[in-house]
Amino acid sequence: MTANEVSVMTTRSLAVLIAAVYLLVSVDHLAVFLPVGEDEPWIAAAPYKLAAESVYGSDLFAGYYGSEEHLYQTKSPIRIILATPGM
Repeated sequence: MTANEVSVMTTRSLAVLIAAVYLLVSVDHLAVFLPVGEDEPWIAAAPYKLAAESVYGSDLFAGYYGSEEHLYQTKSPIRIILATPGM
């Protein structure tokens, strides 16, 4: 085995180990999550569409004065931050 192959195997093993530990720790608490509030999809819709389609709009109000192409709200920085990859 080359050093690169060992490094890849070590990284994969570490990722599997971390996922297994996370699963074991969190499985008891799966029923504790609060229900989704009425404003959370509204907040997340525009950043999702911006990240997925490069359009700052919201499909939640599609057909309502072209809101699928535009977002008729104040451009909050949090929506732009949420649309960045890796966030």
